[in-house]
Amino acid sequence: MSLDLNKLENKLDEALSNETSESLNKFLTDKRMTQETTQTELLISKPIQDKLDHLHTQLEKFFGISREEYLNSASNNMINVKYIGCYVGMTIEKINPTTVAFDFKRDRTTMYHVMNKVEGWVDFPHMYAEESGLLNSFLDFYKGHTTTELRVYLVDDEDDDEMTDQEFILNAEATGKVYSLAGFQEAYNNREFVFTQYSIRILNVGE
Repeated sequence: MSLDLNKLENKLDEALSNETSESLNKFLTDKRMTQETTQTELLISKPIQDKLDHLHTQLEKFFGISREEYLNSASNNMINVKYIGCYVGMTIEKINPTTVAFDFKRDRTTMYHVMNKVEGWVDFPHMYAEESGLLNSFLDFYKGHTTTELRVYLVDDEDDDEMTDQEFILNAEATGKVYSLAGFQEAYNNREFVFTQYSIRILNVGE
């Protein structure tokens, strides 16, 4: 069966005639946000996902609820839990705000604000978390349930120009070059990287 281009054009004209500039702009924004959200999901590295999983586990223990409950609920109490998680993820674990927003909020408005760097967005989690009256209690709990261990971070040698430790960590995490001591030894023995091409830092970090 052949495609009638005239009929198709008439159908499109008919559909577009019912749209306004506002509705078309909203459609395009929604499509862009959906694509960017999917890309964000795919770009979460294993070390960052491990940090998020640890954070969720501690939230579940402290509040006695499952992550499905607080991630999917719109009640004020659950929103406060999400904002506490956002705050800890950004300030204590130093996770990129876009990643934190995708993991905890997931709604298009929040993602839009973060991705477009809407002024003041990163202050919202702290503000809401403080209002809940539970932020300091959870921080004490979280720090008490966070152990430390040595990790090995590798960054391309030419990129290691006066980086702070935090910048070094973020750079290594972005490329997946983060190892435990045993994992580093195994990767080195298996020649998974050329040793002389990287700058290496061994840092004591939270798990």
